[in-house]
Amino acid sequence: MKVSHSDKAELRSRDTNVIEAFERVSTSYLSQVVDTISIPRHALAEPAANSKVASWIKAELESFGYDVRFQGEHNNVVATPPEAVGPFILVGAHYDSVPKCPGADDNASAVAVMLMCAKAIAQTNPSPSSQCV
Repeated sequence: MKVSHSDKAELRSRDTNVIEAFERVSTSYLSQVVDTISIPRHALAEPAANSKVASWIKAELESFGYDVRFQGEHNNVVATPPEAVGPFILVGAHYDSVPKCPGADDNASAVAVMLMCAKAIAQTNPSPSSQCV
């Protein structure tokens, strides 16, 4: 992961919540997500599989304690912490793939990272106004 700062920014202290979140990253969880959703899941060519993956992602986010809903004509999965108030940091990935392709790299790997971020943030328990996925 690349983290960039403005040339004018001064690092005053390390945020222990961020350090704790990084320590919670699990390569086995990342692999599990990729294995779980690496099925042909194109929105038009494999709509049932696409819907199944969307529901699975929704359930994962709910299991971390987020309020989750589908949004728009493409059923975007949107998760927010309970009682959250902005501003937010947005972490996102698309969960569909090209027709007849399991899409491990397009885009199961990014979904895995997004879910790992959501899980790590939920486990570090930052204030409700400072988190969003």
